[in-house]
Amino acid sequence: MKKFLIIFAAVMVVFPAITFLLQPAEAQKTAFGRGTSDEIERAKQISLQVLRDRMMRRGNSNADELEVKKVNIDELRMAHTRVHQSVRGIPVWESEAIVHLRPDGEVSTVTDNLKGDILVSTVANFSAKYALKLANQMYDGAAELTERPKVDMWVFRGEDRDHLTY
Repeated sequence: MKKFLIIFAAVMVVFPAITFLLQPAEAQKTAFGRGTSDEIERAKQISLQVLRDRMMRRGNSNADELEVKKVNIDELRMAHTRVHQSVRGIPVWESEAIVHLRPDGEVSTVTDNLKGDILVSTVANFSAKYALKLANQMYDGAAELTERPKVDMWVFRGEDRDHLTY
């Protein structure tokens, strides 16, 4: 009975000590919490590296032309980084990815609609002003405008090739 009491007392001392020692290690595993600027920057860097690695494995040479649009850290302490692709500063139509990171900073899932190697000249054949003129001619007053038209340049992936478009 005496040996049992000694073993029981030892377990009662050692178990709380081990639990106490493991708590700081567990706390360090959490990469995201309240969404501080450091946590958002960490999520950006991890997400960009994940996407660059994926793009390079696919042989995509446009891996450095990713722009973080938004980082959100939710109530589960998961980070969600929304990224858009561009070519020489021109956004690519419908080319976006979202990296979902667990609270410890590991990848949960990736929603990836980034385009493979984009081959397009980014020198326009006509000006934005001329593009607006063409659009106005096509519109030809069919309905009343609710605001002034805006002209943006985009890269568009067509069925046969990539296009620079307004």
